[in-house]
Amino acid sequence: MRYFELRDVNLKDPFMNEFFPRYKDLLFIKIREKATANSLKDKLNNLMNEKQMYKNSSLTLDNISRELATNRTYLSKEINSLFKMGFRDYINKSRVEKAKELMSGANSEGINLLVISEKVGFRNYGTFNTAFKKEFGITPWEWKRKGRLKN
Repeated sequence: MRYFELRDVNLKDPFMNEFFPRYKDLLFIKIREKATANSLKDKLNNLMNEKQMYKNSSLTLDNISRELATNRTYLSKEINSLFKMGFRDYINKSRVEKAKELMSGANSEGINLLVISEKVGFRNYGTFNTAFKKEFGITPWEWKRKGRLKN
């Protein structure tokens, strides 16, 4: 069975206009949903980058949904759809990205990896180590060591 794709091109098709007079409305709804999703993506990124909510080690989907004034189920589905990962993976990705920035900073020589993991919101080093390795393929210690060898 072939499905129809909602596109502007179909508006010019006389068949579409005759048999599906409300097609324009469907297209508008689809465009509006896409704009809302992009807006949500921007809001989530803002919460992570500007408000640094990832630092909260007990951050939950409920906390984020309250902050965005939205439903937690809707938010969960949108995170899965927009980022192709679950909520916990999304938060951990934000955390390890920030940890990587901290480890590559000018003052990173004397900073302990345990301190970095706590600064970015991980409750324990093991979780940080696992999440970092999942994202970058090497442990934080190996990444930091490679950075020192380059200098």
